[in-house]
Amino acid sequence: MIQWDSSWPVLSKDEEKEWLVDYINKRFGIPGSLFADYQFFCHRNSWHILKKSPYLSEGAKLKVSGHYGIKAFYKVGKYIKPTTRMIQLFGRYADRNIIFLTIEQAHCLLNEGKIYVAEEIEDGYVIIVIEKRYIVGLGLVIGGILFSQMSGNVKQLLKYMLMS
Repeated sequence: MIQWDSSWPVLSKDEEKEWLVDYINKRFGIPGSLFADYQFFCHRNSWHILKKSPYLSEGAKLKVSGHYGIKAFYKVGKYIKPTTRMIQLFGRYADRNIIFLTIEQAHCLLNEGKIYVAEEIEDGYVIIVIEKRYIVGLGLVIGGILFSQMSGNVKQLLKYMLMS
């Protein structure tokens, strides 16, 4: 058997999973029940999720090089930030803290890195949706300003979309 190493992910405690699921529910309205079939793992300041399986206990005996499930959250300062992939998978279930942008607004956000938002939104992460149907990722609202938090890959894809 391979000896456990502190750089490997650790199965999250039930309280930690509940805290993350509660956050995603309170912030975005994404139902906690969607995560009932997922196992949460903690690695430093990030959390990954993996679909529950009867084979997980066998897999736990193996050395993991960092690729397991999807990276779902990480801690950024005082905020917990869902990853782009997490929001692209589960964002369709959100019912709050969503900002709908037109193509023109998305273009401005992409070029300027920030735009002013007219609606009253509590400071924190928001889901960015373009043309009311494309969930592209996350932004951070602070004091009525939306700052782009989109990954490089999403920015490249968005540039391509905006050029068409």
